[in-house]
Amino acid sequence: MQEFLLKVAATVNNYLSNYILLILLIGVGIFYSIKTKFVQVRCFGEGCKNVFGNIKLKGGNKEGGLSSFQALATAVAAQVGTGNIVGACGAILIGGPGAIFWMWIIAFLGMATIYAEAVLAQKTKVKNENGEVEGGPIYYIRTAFKGNFGKFLAGFFSVAAIIALGFVGAMVQSNSIAENTAGAFAACGAGETTQTVVKIVMGVIVALLAGFVLFGGTKKLAAATEKIVPIMASLYLLGGIIILCFKPFEIGDFIETSSHSGTVVDIGLIYTTINTPDNKRVVIPNGTVSNASVVDYSAYETRRLDLELSVAYDSDIDMVKETLLSLANAHELVLKDPAPFVRLGAHGDSALIFKLRVWVNASDYWTVNFDLLEASKKVFDKRGIEI
Repeated sequence: MQEFLLKVAATVNNYLSNYILLILLIGVGIFYSIKTKFVQVRCFGEGCKNVFGNIKLKGGNKEGGLSSFQALATAVAAQVGTGNIVGACGAILIGGPGAIFWMWIIAFLGMATIYAEAVLAQKTKVKNENGEVEGGPIYYIRTAFKGNFGKFLAGFFSVAAIIALGFVGAMVQSNSIAENTAGAFAACGAGETTQTVVKIVMGVIVALLAGFVLFGGTKKLAAATEKIVPIMASLYLLGGIIILCFKPFEIGDFIETSSHSGTVVDIGLIYTTINTPDNKRVVIPNGTVSNASVVDYSAYETRRLDLELSVAYDSDIDMVKETLLSLANAHELVLKDPAPFVRLGAHGDSALIFKLRVWVNASDYWTVNFDLLEASKKVFDKRGIEI
């Protein structure tokens, strides 16, 4: 049943993402851009002046509504997050650098679409019995479509929004917070049990904070976002400055983050760009890099290669050790100092597990790794050592 549901979801997602949503995003954006005479260009200066001209970190609320800065902060808080950071990285990873161009195109056209949505929301907003302003898609849907059909569309939109934002989006974001926090504890040596506890605790904390804000109504939500968003944006830029100033890695280094690994090709103020071993370009936000553990495999000229090799329980231990040491010493890329090391590491369920440790130049790591694995199988077969 689960496989069937996953197959159905994947099929629906394929058609929605590749056809329907793509056509709607571009088509509707073009339509509103033409109808508004490209309002995103024509009124760009006026819009910036109205938003930033007399900005106040804690401006007084307008009657029954929000200050201009609170409205901006609430919109930014809804847009900048998992989708903006992780989504952009995922798009570049899958589609390559060209995905950025299409993000710009759809964003440009989308400015006209969201302008139309905002105008409709302003035209159809109402005041409730408490004097607070209410508005949004539900209200202009019911204004445009009268009767039961309008009620159905508004209800469907509400349910879909609750599922998408209240469950899907919130779960992805809270999971990212919990995973990154647990990863920080893991970098400090915490075990799996501790990491699990940390994830649960972070989930509870996020749920309590979100509930406190959401159940407080629009004004409390706006009051929270006007304080959090400037801090969030500052930390995001600070992460980039830290990467540039302290440089935990350099261009040309092979690094591994919590989500990707590859060779660093560019370090900017906002993003760090890496090329993966299979020749994909990944753009990682510096805020993500500075807040997570990073492994730099190129920090030193040499690396230790650890291999685990299994042999049958009736094998001669001394012969296995001598065989592996001879194999390591014979390889021209294996360094002689420190000398190769071989010991019986563990008694497995059905085999003896030997640990072979050799030191190599960082650039030779994978070559020696594959060479020793292949050569050990050949020499074991030749000497009658059963694997």
